[in-house]
Amino acid sequence: MAKDYNFVTSRIAVGGSIDSLFDARKIASDGITHVLNVRTSQDEVPFIQKAGMSYASNPTKDEDTKKKPTSWFRQSADIISGALAQQSAKVLVHCQGGMNRSPASIYFFLRSLGLKKDLVTQLIVDARPQAKTMDYLDDAEDALNELGFKG
Repeated sequence: MAKDYNFVTSRIAVGGSIDSLFDARKIASDGITHVLNVRTSQDEVPFIQKAGMSYASNPTKDEDTKKKPTSWFRQSADIISGALAQQSAKVLVHCQGGMNRSPASIYFFLRSLGLKKDLVTQLIVDARPQAKTMDYLDDAEDALNELGFKG
């Protein structure tokens, strides 16, 4: 991986897969304390644990033809929120390539805090240009509406 993640905010990063203990240690050395994996494979768990980071998983397949459920977005947001409740925590949300599922999870989380759609989209794309065509934003907006978020 070498460093396949980017900070969207000072405490939230988005990225692709973690493929080795070297990668996990590099992530930890950059201040990441928590990892949320939203892909279905969990082969990085031993690396994350050896690097001393907390690990959570909220898996979903990367299928742009299938709508992501509100419960998936909500669970990702709850995990991110729980991690960030620790004052010095930094969270990496990752999927395989860091272009769809992980940016959509961060998008939902930031929108649920009341940030405007255009601002959140710009923050994510500025941080991770390869996410400019991220899927699931309509699903995230549907989930926000279903949960009664305004913004």
